[in-house]
Amino acid sequence: EMNFKERMYRINGSVVATMIQNAPIQSQQGFQEDMSVGSGGNLRVGKYGGDWRGSVRGRWESDKLDPNDIGLLFAPDEYSVSGWVQRRLNPEEGSYLTNGNINVNYYQSWLFAGRAFEDPANPGTELWSYQPWNQQSTGFNINGWGQNRSRWSMWFGWWHDFPGTSKYRTRFFDGVRGPLMSTGRADGFWWGMSTDWRKDVNWELEFDGNINEFGGGGWSTDLDLRWVQSARMNHTASIGYRKTFNDAQWMNNYASIPGVPQIGGVSYVFGELDNQTVDLTLRSNILFTRRQSLEIYVQPFISVGSYAKPRALAAPDSRDLQAYDDPEFSASDFDFRYASLNANFVYRWEYLPGSTLYLVWTHARGQWEDRASADNPNNFDPGFSRGLIFDNEPENSFQVKLSYWFSI
Repeated sequence: EMNFKERMYRINGSVVATMIQNAPIQSQQGFQEDMSVGSGGNLRVGKYGGDWRGSVRGRWESDKLDPNDIGLLFAPDEYSVSGWVQRRLNPEEGSYLTNGNINVNYYQSWLFAGRAFEDPANPGTELWSYQPWNQQSTGFNINGWGQNRSRWSMWFGWWHDFPGTSKYRTRFFDGVRGPLMSTGRADGFWWGMSTDWRKDVNWELEFDGNINEFGGGGWSTDLDLRWVQSARMNHTASIGYRKTFNDAQWMNNYASIPGVPQIGGVSYVFGELDNQTVDLTLRSNILFTRRQSLEIYVQPFISVGSYAKPRALAAPDSRDLQAYDDPEFSASDFDFRYASLNANFVYRWEYLPGSTLYLVWTHARGQWEDRASADNPNNFDPGFSRGLIFDNEPENSFQVKLSYWFSI
């Protein structure tokens, strides 16, 4: 990393390489090791001072890069570029706004290497393939933030994704990765505001939504409340609701049967998913004395979903989804509902300077149900219900931790 002009300008980057050693191969000269080398790296150049700021970045990870042994793996087999420009707002004294900025971001990625897959039904025949530099994703967003003299803040943004392709949506079948699948145009926005964080009571509200060219989309909203009751006690409550409609949610991959769409003898099945989620998080911190405190955390969570219109991908690297008419397959069997309740209570007592006693109670309960495994599938209701959380056996655990500080 190099910095210039009092750290206003910066250049940083890195290069990595890995060598994969496969099984040894017998030759006339003895054993030879088959090795492949992968590489990756990135370079970023930016300006991080002044009213105008921004940076550009390039990144690559070859298809043979495999740093799993050190627990690090971002997006192998990919090129990507991105950039952003920011205009910082410096309002004059007496203006309604005291601070703010406007940003424009751009990103694009491609697949690094090309691949070809053989038709299992016709050995030696290519089933599908793609070339290096196959476009994966392209998009941009515009966003901004501002704060007024009362310390209220507001932020907003709009994003757009261009058509691209995905190598992950079709998953795997018998250890073999599925074909590419096209993605379409999509647009979304977000908006939020918060009150003065210095007040005893403050809140933050966020809202976002999105839609794509195939009719999928959704929206969500989150509200956070914070109350500083006293110097010894504060509480927060966060509630969120999300409603999404996925026009092509992956359901499963099956060995194909006559009369259904398939690629290489495999049907990659997708369905329409209507999903709703509600979550609530409550926290309290209570300080009884300098040496005794209690922390409380409670989070109920419910998510339900309904499936319809099963379809299978009919051609690789496309969005050609055709009806999957298997008489033994029903999309509604995948309807689900899930609920959980997690609560933690932690009491801390520093009975001597440096020596502490912890008492912990954890209460957890959860329930997953789907129509296929329900006792009465015809009466299965993938909707919100109080019983989802409370009509099941809880798990309670208690822990005690005692520490003693020895003076040496």
